[in-house]
Amino acid sequence: MTRDEIILNNLSLVYFVLKKLNIKINSNDYEDLTNEGVIGLINAVDTFKEDKNVSFSTYAYTCIRNQILHTLKKSKLICISLSTEIGEGITIEDIIESNKPDILEKIILDEQLNYLKYLLDNVLNKEDGYLIKNLYGIGCNKKTQVVLAEELGCKQGNVSKCQNKLEKKLRMCYN
Repeated sequence: MTRDEIILNNLSLVYFVLKKLNIKINSNDYEDLTNEGVIGLINAVDTFKEDKNVSFSTYAYTCIRNQILHTLKKSKLICISLSTEIGEGITIEDIIESNKPDILEKIILDEQLNYLKYLLDNVLNKEDGYLIKNLYGIGCNKKTQVVLAEELGCKQGNVSKCQNKLEKKLRMCYN
């Protein structure tokens, strides 16, 4: 099969992806997104490798979807209302409301954070406390293992091993 034949035979996949995304937009934008989907399909045809143990349609679906989503993100074609239903009778607003911690949860989280800070300052030595605080951004900006390894003059693998050891130690204090 030639490249053009593969593209023509799989055009319906573009419409399928658009339908699956369930995007509410006007007809001009729909046409633009269809064109973007075709670009994604062409990219899929050009970059597909048969030796990767994945079917072409699965690979093309992902390429088309990513191209469309990239375009939506870039052009900000979508405006979502908080009252948009995302499930049976469930709106985005419902999820936001249910994710707000109540005052009791906030107090418990604050207590746990204070206890963690106590453990870091009193159970771990100064260097270990510094390492955990910086890895998780507790009272400072979060740093990666690589950045901390450079600061401490050691290898990233050593920071990782130390992190695992310290996390076990802290877990034992919580139990």
